[in-house]
Amino acid sequence: VSGALAKVYDGSTSVGVTGLTYSCDSLCGGYGSDNLSSVTFSGGSVTLPNSGVGTYSESISGLSITGITNASVPVYGYTAVASVPITVSPATLTITANSAIKIYGNTLNFTGTEFTAAGLAGSDSISQVSLSSAGAGPTAAVSTTPYAIVPSNPSGSFSAGNYSINYVNGQLTVNPARLVASIGLNGTRVYDGTNVVNAGIFTLSGLVGTETLNLSGVGTVADKNVGANKPVSLGSLTLLDGSGLASNYTFSGGTAYATITPATITGITGLTVANRVYNGTTNATLITNGANFAGILGSDVLSVASGIGAFTDKNAGTGKTVNVTGLSLGGADAGNYTLSSTSATAKADINRATISAVTGISAASKTYDGTTAAQLSTATAGFVGEVAGDSLSVATSSGAFTDKNAGTGKTVNVAGLSLGGADAGNYTLSSTSATAKADITKKSVAVDALVASPKIYDGGTSATIKGGTLSGTIAGDDINYASPVASFSTKDVGTAKEVQLSSLTLTGSDAGNYLYTGSAKSTADITVRPSSTWSGKAGNNNWSDPLNWDALPDGSNVLAVTIGAGTGSVAFDLAGVSLQTLDSAQTLSINGGSLAVSAALTTSGYSQSSGVVNGAGSFTSSGNFNQSGGSINMGSIAITQNTGAMTIANLKAATVNLTGGSIGATAAGGIESAK
Repeated sequence: VSGALAKVYDGSTSVGVTGLTYSCDSLCGGYGSDNLSSVTFSGGSVTLPNSGVGTYSESISGLSITGITNASVPVYGYTAVASVPITVSPATLTITANSAIKIYGNTLNFTGTEFTAAGLAGSDSISQVSLSSAGAGPTAAVSTTPYAIVPSNPSGSFSAGNYSINYVNGQLTVNPARLVASIGLNGTRVYDGTNVVNAGIFTLSGLVGTETLNLSGVGTVADKNVGANKPVSLGSLTLLDGSGLASNYTFSGGTAYATITPATITGITGLTVANRVYNGTTNATLITNGANFAGILGSDVLSVASGIGAFTDKNAGTGKTVNVTGLSLGGADAGNYTLSSTSATAKADINRATISAVTGISAASKTYDGTTAAQLSTATAGFVGEVAGDSLSVATSSGAFTDKNAGTGKTVNVAGLSLGGADAGNYTLSSTSATAKADITKKSVAVDALVASPKIYDGGTSATIKGGTLSGTIAGDDINYASPVASFSTKDVGTAKEVQLSSLTLTGSDAGNYLYTGSAKSTADITVRPSSTWSGKAGNNNWSDPLNWDALPDGSNVLAVTIGAGTGSVAFDLAGVSLQTLDSAQTLSINGGSLAVSAALTTSGYSQSSGVVNGAGSFTSSGNFNQSGGSINMGSIAITQNTGAMTIANLKAATVNLTGGSIGATAAGGIESAK
């Protein structure tokens, strides 16, 4: 191969094969009679071991061979081997620093990325370069601007040996510094009612290093009012040399602000508080329309926007201290002031609240005592107008019924009421009186020294009272008794029998206040009744029915019984009856029980089915006699039968006389007599 290959670094390992001349050298030869005299070579390629700049000798691969013949017939199967010198030269890379502008007094710090790069091959890249400038420092003069920004020392994903690097400087322009005037609180500018700001309140920012400047003149803000960072119109404000030169600075492009802080109101006077009625709280109503403000300027307008008043305690009193807290300012100029204290004091009265009524007072019912005195209970008293949670009670009170007399639901007038309890001092009573209801029950009275009259047996228990004295009455009362109702313990004959006074009628103007309870007792005798007479009023002919007698002859209560004439018979049906005599004008029918007659039993007719008749006296029956059962045992028996036959069951007497008629059926042993 004659000639050589060359390329500029492009980041790849491939090289194009062009411009070379090929020929067979002394080693080139053919097989047998193959003719290589007209051989030609074409195509082929070269691959470098790396892409970097340098000189290489590399084989050409893939050469095509044509023109080999044998007896004019093309021959194939030959390969060619060749090598060629190759030169890779550096590519041109241009790195240009970006231009910049800074303000005098500032330091420009480079990050290394302020550049552009042209000519990088393949995937090569530059991430950073070194940048420097004589104008980067804070004191680089404005007068020598612009300054060169010099790039150098690139770094990144590339090899510098593959490039011929050209560096292009940027320009750094240093502009004059701009002034920023900052005004802080620090007591240097308090609200004064004007919009003027003097040079003396300003501090300067943006100065280079430790340089200083002076400021003179006055500026203005848009209005007089308090505000932060209010833009300043420079007015006559002027920069003057200090340790630095004013010529190196300018207001142009800078900012100027002033802060006006509130003036102080050192006190609020003239606050008043409305007097009020006790309500259980410390709340107070402020009256602020007369407020005065210590420290207000000129014709400024201020008022009290808010405030809370509270009495020192809830209790009623005069000239009480009211603590005022939470004060804040209102009015057109409120925003220009601050309060040194949000509290104050005032005076006002808390007047006692009125209890319009006292309820729930109860009066104890009592027994009549001749007086109107009433015992009150105030434990459950209620107070109309009392504040919830307060403690009130009734300290004093007295009660009196409207009159002394017994009655239910009587009105009790309550007087002399006064308040007690922890909160009594906070109230007054609209009335010291009230009413309640209670009963005066009747007073029980007794009858002492009760005297009962003896009586003759009358078949009843009623007793007659002939003496006794009321006890338990109130001295001076008009009270007596009448119509006493009393009774013996039983109706039967006896001595010193108990008599109980069950009721009576109380009399006198005070009788309605008393009640007799029926417990008085006495004793008296019931003596034997001489005679009892049959009336037959009951209509049933039963001996045991009291309605058939003027006094029922039972037991040993009657000596003699008389039964007058009539139709039918009298049916004896009692046991244990004892008489001296019995005289019956009607048939006496004994159907059970027992009858003892000590003197004489005389009847106009007699029948007996059961029961016992006995006694030491005589038994005389006229008319018809029929004894089917029972027995008669008397001192003597005389029976006269008017018609028919008599029936005898059991007769026993010392003498038995049977007259008239005939004897019918007679029980065995039915007649027992000495004669």
